[in-house]
Amino acid sequence: MTGFIIITSIILVISLLRFGLSFEYGIDGFTAAFKVGPLTFSVYPQRERSPRRKRIKTEKKSKRAKKEKKESVRALPGSLSDFYALLPDAKRFLGRFRRKLLIKTLIIHYVAGSPLAADTAFAFGASNIVFHTIVPIFERFFRIKNKDLRASADFNAQKPMIYVEAAISIALWEIIYVTLAIIPLLVKITKMSNSQTPQSQSE
Repeated sequence: MTGFIIITSIILVISLLRFGLSFEYGIDGFTAAFKVGPLTFSVYPQRERSPRRKRIKTEKKSKRAKKEKKESVRALPGSLSDFYALLPDAKRFLGRFRRKLLIKTLIIHYVAGSPLAADTAFAFGASNIVFHTIVPIFERFFRIKNKDLRASADFNAQKPMIYVEAAISIALWEIIYVTLAIIPLLVKITKMSNSQTPQSQSE
């Protein structure tokens, strides 16, 4: 009887933990982290292993620099065409969270850009319309705590850019349900990064 109570208590405690996934797309590419309660684990890219003492010693010093870097990256979006390639798998992945997903953070900063000023102006206006359209849809299917969707125009840019940051939180039982949906997305991101590496080295 005592063993049953202990096992039940452990299961209850585990079920109360929040499992989350945060991701970011900008000029430095795609990053993702998995969270279990207060713990955070890097999903992509994989962090290089380092001695534990060195990690603990540098952790406090890097907190402020990491925060400042995160703020600066928000002003440096990545290629919009590469981001579009991820949308089909991301749509299937998020579709499994319908009415169950808690979106803690949703940040999308779009910068319209084109060799033609008229195209830039048109894209800027269209992006504002899209933002005003998708926000009610997202709020209908998901719970959103913090959101920041904005559009701007850069008439000196030759192509559109975008910065995306999101953090989602799910219950324990949802993890198994979405596993089959997230694997194709990670595979596509890995292939995309591998194809971009030779290009960056040649430049």
